[in-house]
Amino acid sequence: MDRRPRRGNEQNGDWSALVRLWCLRALSAPALQLKVADGIWTRDNIAELIGMDEEIARGKPNKIRAFLASRLKRAEAAEVQRDGLLFENLRAFGGYLDLSELDQELLALLVLSRLEEPLHDTLESAGRLTDPRFDRLVATVLDRPLRDVTDALSPNGRLAATQLVVPGRSVATFEDKVTIKDALPNALTRKNSSLDELISFAAVRAGAVMLCRADYEHLGRHLEILLPYLRHAIGERRPGVNILLHGGAGNGKTELTKVIAHELGLLLYEVRFADDDGDPVAPSERISSYTLMQAVLCRQSGAAILFDEIEDILPQQPFFVGFEGAESTQKKAWLNRTLEVNPVPAFWVGNGVSHVDPAFLRRFDYVIELGPPPRSARERMLRARLKTLPVSEEWLARKADERALTPGIVTKLAQVLEVEGTREPATLESRFDLMARERLSAQGEPLRGTRYPYPTRYRPELLNASVDPVAVAMRLGARAKGNVLLYGPPGTGKTGYAHFLARQLDRPLLVKRASDLLSKWLGETEQLIYAMFTEAAGDNAVLLLDEADGFLQDRRQAQRSWEITQVNELLTRMEEFEGIFICATNFFEQLDPAAMRRFAVKVRFEPLRRDQARVLFCDTLAELRIPAPGDPKEERHWRELDALAGLTPGDFRAARMAVDLGVFPMSPAGLIEALRAELAARPGVSRHPIGFAA
Repeated sequence: MDRRPRRGNEQNGDWSALVRLWCLRALSAPALQLKVADGIWTRDNIAELIGMDEEIARGKPNKIRAFLASRLKRAEAAEVQRDGLLFENLRAFGGYLDLSELDQELLALLVLSRLEEPLHDTLESAGRLTDPRFDRLVATVLDRPLRDVTDALSPNGRLAATQLVVPGRSVATFEDKVTIKDALPNALTRKNSSLDELISFAAVRAGAVMLCRADYEHLGRHLEILLPYLRHAIGERRPGVNILLHGGAGNGKTELTKVIAHELGLLLYEVRFADDDGDPVAPSERISSYTLMQAVLCRQSGAAILFDEIEDILPQQPFFVGFEGAESTQKKAWLNRTLEVNPVPAFWVGNGVSHVDPAFLRRFDYVIELGPPPRSARERMLRARLKTLPVSEEWLARKADERALTPGIVTKLAQVLEVEGTREPATLESRFDLMARERLSAQGEPLRGTRYPYPTRYRPELLNASVDPVAVAMRLGARAKGNVLLYGPPGTGKTGYAHFLARQLDRPLLVKRASDLLSKWLGETEQLIYAMFTEAAGDNAVLLLDEADGFLQDRRQAQRSWEITQVNELLTRMEEFEGIFICATNFFEQLDPAAMRRFAVKVRFEPLRRDQARVLFCDTLAELRIPAPGDPKEERHWRELDALAGLTPGDFRAARMAVDLGVFPMSPAGLIEALRAELAARPGVSRHPIGFAA
């Protein structure tokens, strides 16, 4: 930021008379009396302000001192008004912050010394100042008792407590001897219609709430504890109330803070982390803004502060005990004090806190880690943010399965599409996916999609399973733990059922295949197995291991020792896992007997029954917009369908695509022909139709 002084707008108040008086007092101060012969009076801006002509300026020191004394006497005799926007704002600020008249005058001096060139140059001419010399110079300029000025500028003074002024302890020139917030001069010299506008350089009122409590149902247990606690603490005006929300970027932490504030009827102010130009605000500036807001809002009931992007604010753990920098020590001292005495409740929000010293994490009243929201919440979020865009239901369902699409990302992408103006669903969906891939790739998290997409219009009643799949899902949902083995021919709906189960439990589905885990390096497969269960536990996901026979093969047939250790590792992690683990396999007979005993639920999936095949036949025709056969003359279609033994839901999906692509006629006969081709393509299956076996 450009810190060079500039001329103030005198329409905001008559500063010139006050600046002239302060300049003359400074020139008579001991710090500058000895510099009369240095020629500072010859500077045009100073000479013009105090009315010194060239002849006097080039005269002897005694003549200059006499001139300055006469000018000062005249200026002291004149009545200098403290009016205009600067002093109106200072009085308003003083009322909010309990600033004394001297505190306000000190602020006026520091602000005008940065806005008015003559005053700035005069005070800088005093050279490098120690604390006592600085205090004496200020006392002379303001015509105040030295003791009062020293107290007001001390670290225990009100100005330092509010962080409006940060006194320096080193020897420096006037401007660098004390630090004021860069945006303060502008804030105090403009028209402010409200407190919010006056303090906007430090914090702004949090934006409108986009979500509601229902969108955070997955955090219901936390909110049932946190909301009553905050309500009670605020009612009692309890100090030191601090809530920490952390988790991956875009998971709704900031929005949750707004929801909580809305539920409690709080005015929420957010400490700024970027200035009006979008440039980041330095950590020290943000700390001073937070301290200032605590002072501003401490008398206002029903207020709270949001301190976002805290990664560079919270003290980090030192690499070596006892080796900490001065900045870290300063942060620790400030945070210790803040987390104990802050009068206004504060929400601290960050993406990661693993680097933070545990001693500070323990000081927060309540800590919540926000992971990716569950699927139901993601679907509500998608519908809310894309409600103005005509995307299809099928596409929305697929996007809800994508855990990487956080609320923050979806909001940004929706804004682009709304402005872009396209209304054709397929185009909108394609452009959304394009932008999502690029954005997530830049963040190091590619849009992976769902390995096995959830089947469109999934119907569990069309599963030919050995047990009731819906009943099993309900029981697993009640227990939230269990090992499930799904086995049967390909295409019978095993992976689709895993999706169905995850949706019933409102959890993400983590899909792994044996090929994801098998490694040629000794011991790495065991590490990958461990990481798989750790990832599922961290995400509270239903874990599906497809092609599980690659791991759960009978150990009696193992030829190498590492084949046995891999099975042992998987069985051990299965027993320790506190979630739902599903294995799917096409080769039930090859599984290890010990592994079989570890599955509480074993479900065999068979090809479709005749009645199920007929229902799915009609559904597929409807999807293709082909009228279903109903005329007695078309009865042969039903007979031909019934003759196709061993059909699976997977066969119908493949046949539908083949018909849609024009490989077979767009008719009931064409769909039957496509189904027959799917059966014929199976290894070991006769290419001639065979009768249906019930």
